[in-house]
Amino acid sequence: MRVFVLEDDPHRLLWFHQRFYQDELTCCSTAADAIKAFKGQWDLVFLDHDLGGETFVDSARDDTGAGFVRACADDLAQCQAVAVHSMNQAGAMRMLAMIGEHAKWIPFPMLQASLPHAD
Repeated sequence: MRVFVLEDDPHRLLWFHQRFYQDELTCCSTAADAIKAFKGQWDLVFLDHDLGGETFVDSARDDTGAGFVRACADDLAQCQAVAVHSMNQAGAMRMLAMIGEHAKWIPFPMLQASLPHAD
């Protein structure tokens, strides 16, 4: 399984690393790096909206999860499952509207409660 994560918070990144095997996981903390790394087929994609340590960022900015989605919309349409885990509901809804029906909003606390460790 190939898993892609766009997340800037170090605690959340650690959480993802604890749940997925390292050889199947690609993590990026900026939209620009994510756009470069998002090549090929992904089975599971996790996306944050607000990056760079900022909160409630305007979705029109290119340095957000929404900016990543705009740049990679065609490739995201081919992914089996996309979870937008941002706590920014307005930003998450904008991302979901661009991705399509196979994407779901799962705020990070709900995601934490649902995914066990990869032991």
